[in-house]
Amino acid sequence: MKKIVLFFASLSLASPALFCQNDTLLYMNFNADPSPYFSTEAYPPGNSYDTAWYNIDLDMLTPEGASNGIGPAWFWSLAFADSDTLEFVNCMAARSWFVEIGQAKNYLITPAIPIVDANAVLSWRSAPFQTPRYLDGYKVLISSTTNDIEAFTDTVFVAAEMLQLAPASDTSGNYAAYVFSPGFVHGLDGTYIEPTSSAMRNRGKLRPFSHSLAAYAGKFIFVAFYHDSYDDNLISVDEILVTGTYDPTFGMDSAEQIQGLSLRAYPNPADRWLMLELFAARALDDVQYHIMDASGKLVLAGTLGKIQGTFQKSVDVGPLAPGLYLLRLTENGHSLTQKFMKR
Repeated sequence: MKKIVLFFASLSLASPALFCQNDTLLYMNFNADPSPYFSTEAYPPGNSYDTAWYNIDLDMLTPEGASNGIGPAWFWSLAFADSDTLEFVNCMAARSWFVEIGQAKNYLITPAIPIVDANAVLSWRSAPFQTPRYLDGYKVLISSTTNDIEAFTDTVFVAAEMLQLAPASDTSGNYAAYVFSPGFVHGLDGTYIEPTSSAMRNRGKLRPFSHSLAAYAGKFIFVAFYHDSYDDNLISVDEILVTGTYDPTFGMDSAEQIQGLSLRAYPNPADRWLMLELFAARALDDVQYHIMDASGKLVLAGTLGKIQGTFQKSVDVGPLAPGLYLLRLTENGHSLTQKFMKR
């Protein structure tokens, strides 16, 4: 079983000169139960550096099959196609078939993702439960500010949904007999479908897609998979991946640096202990450390004392809530800062 990884930096990244353009910035394959990674909030807080996933239901409609354990928004599911259950196992799915006919409004929102430069790429897989009859669609949205729903103003991908059924006499699965919304029509090219006994209800297979994130270089972003089909069936997403250049100092402020001091803070993200590894080329007096959360609130502080040469200290960040933090070292009015993630 593949592991779930939210943020990753290889040990080779100790030096900025070794940053790689193919680092994994975010990955989720949903093979294991993803619920520990999801916030319990009913609505995202509009945080710029949030590390939680969000599963938001805005339609508040009752799905068909809810009594069988299918939730009102995105839910953890086996992949739809038999062959996909062998290769990809599980996925996240959402339903637009409700007890009362209406439009789905389901948001699956990633944690904040640091996009350092133009090398970042988003990739994912998706599949409808069936095609062409009652084909579900969805959109991929991006916010470069916060994870508030209204902040997702950039649409980077659209999958079409079925708008009008073929005539009752046509059971051939002829796509030309249906009306679809604008966007990519899954199965139209005859690929990534698994035949069933009914040609108009072929099962969708998880198909790969990708989109360059070069336009967001220098920003933290959030990605939302927005399921907005009207009275169709089911859609699934899987293998959500963002690759690019990982820089643990990304977002460092521009304060005057402490001359002659280098800092490495690891692991990043940190679970319990954050190790501070320093080298001071000159004698430093009364070095202090302060840790602030994303709002600027001071949450931890301490003293490192006098430093010259190599110095190490472990800081217990276990009590801190998951999120983005700023570590600042100060000495005689000068400072050295680095951002880190707490998992």
